[in-house]
Amino acid sequence: FEVAVALTHIDTALSLDPNNPDGYRYRAVYYTQIDSIDAALADLGKVIELLPDDMEAHNNTAFLHANAGRFQQALEYYEHTKVLARDPRLYHAINLRIAAIRAIMDGKMRARYILVGSQAEAANLVARLGNDQDFATLAQEFSNAPNAQDGGDLGFFGPGELLEPIEQAVLQLEVGQVSAPIPVGAAMVIIQRLN
Repeated sequence: FEVAVALTHIDTALSLDPNNPDGYRYRAVYYTQIDSIDAALADLGKVIELLPDDMEAHNNTAFLHANAGRFQQALEYYEHTKVLARDPRLYHAINLRIAAIRAIMDGKMRARYILVGSQAEAANLVARLGNDQDFATLAQEFSNAPNAQDGGDLGFFGPGELLEPIEQAVLQLEVGQVSAPIPVGAAMVIIQRLN
């Protein structure tokens, strides 16, 4: 109920002042929360029209395009955001997003894994993951892999860059899905696909 009232106030403010960038910005947040991405993008477009150097609007537009699978548009907005960025940490974060989008466009996959020494350990972790425990947290706590502290993140990889059983498991998973334990040598691996 409160959200509907807030939206009514935003719409009223925009009807009184159609050149109010904050009104469009707040309404874009509302549309994003209800998964009306095209409506959110339209409002962010209005913010950019009114404030061409608004870094936040460019960045949010890029993010929404990327999440909608519109990678070329996302890259264009991220590149413009880089031009506007003054903070080196933000500039670096934008470069990471651009690299991730380019990897996806190049057909690369991303996954994370947990490496344990026995079937029993793997089965216990799969059960915990089935109870909505966080994969990255479990990887940090239980994985014997060198990237455990990174939540088991493998980064982006292309065909032939991983062991065959792991690559095949990733290909068979949906985004977010967790594999059954996979024997790899004397160890067991659990995979989660990230893209």
